[in-house]
Amino acid sequence: MDVSSQLEYRIDVSATIDSVRSDGFCFIEGLFDQATVAELNAEFQKVFEELPPGVSEGVHPPGRMATIDVQNNDPESLPVTRAIFQSSSIRSICEALLSSSSGINDKILMTHETKVTPITDVHFDSQRALKIMIYLLDTDPSNGVISFCKGSHVENTAYRNKFLSKGGHLLDLQNVASQIDLESSFLEALSGPAGSMVIFDTDCWHSGGCLEDDTKERRIIRSSSKFPNQPPLQPTRLSPLWFRRRFNLFLPEPPFDMPGRERTRGTARK
Repeated sequence: MDVSSQLEYRIDVSATIDSVRSDGFCFIEGLFDQATVAELNAEFQKVFEELPPGVSEGVHPPGRMATIDVQNNDPESLPVTRAIFQSSSIRSICEALLSSSSGINDKILMTHETKVTPITDVHFDSQRALKIMIYLLDTDPSNGVISFCKGSHVENTAYRNKFLSKGGHLLDLQNVASQIDLESSFLEALSGPAGSMVIFDTDCWHSGGCLEDDTKERRIIRSSSKFPNQPPLQPTRLSPLWFRRRFNLFLPEPPFDMPGRERTRGTARK
């Protein structure tokens, strides 16, 4: 069965949309068959070995990360990866949740975690996004399974909206969970076989876990689509705030404080 058929017959689009809206995430265990997983792993290897046109490598402390610019990448170079993220089923889910049809999955990331260090803090993203993640290996707590706090996106979205409405800036958003947050939140680990997919709202508290030891690895392909009508993460170049942040002068105070929380300032780690 080809990729489009697997998505059409194994994803309930309406139920997936409802799950992400209510819980903040939807986990589709073992979505893709072994043949498709093998093809995805081959494309994963190709990206890191060849860095084809439209692919750039970025900083990723737990291992390696490559970003695929879909608009500038040869459609023939990564056919299975592109077919998944550009499929009608995935686009329907994204368009419904984002209330937008622009910029959907135009960047695809591949990450290869090999170092024994936390992949992320327990956090929500500075800018709200819809992410789609595919496991290329069997993934569980021993090799950095992702975990979520069900329903936490509602409160975190409300916090960001209030913070911005009172003049706060996204770089100052306190988006790393405090001890109080952790004590009142249950993080559910989404363990599953290679070929599983997670679709999630990044306003959920989430964490990438940690490799158990240096014999373990994690391989992930994911996309990220920003929710519309958000301010930019970085201040406009040459604006007064840009100068103040660049030279650390007279920085504006955040409008209010969330005790015990820290900031990632646009990354996944404080």
